[in-house]
Amino acid sequence: MIIDLDKVLVADIEAKGLLDAISTEEDFHVLSVGFKDSFGNWKIKSTTSRESVLKVFGDASNVIVGHYFIPYDAVALEKMFKFKIKATIIDSLAISWYLHNT
Repeated sequence: MIIDLDKVLVADIEAKGLLDAISTEEDFHVLSVGFKDSFGNWKIKSTTSRESVLKVFGDASNVIVGHYFIPYDAVALEKMFKFKIKATIIDSLAISWYLHNT
């Protein structure tokens, strides 16, 4: 897979607690997404909108980078919003373990 790094989104979510403490959209606090604008400048958007969450993660052409994203954020989003993530997820935790394996 070839990834256009200018179209990668960097994302993080906040929820009311760990996986055992969340279950519905009311447990969701915020999604923050970093992205490059058309001039190549990094921008950050934070939102609580269900539509924005589904747009970002429901689009199979999106590539999302997040830290500890696969074990927590992805599971939490699917649990709270009752949908399946279609975007490609790159977890920076795995990259960090690979680069700093001592």
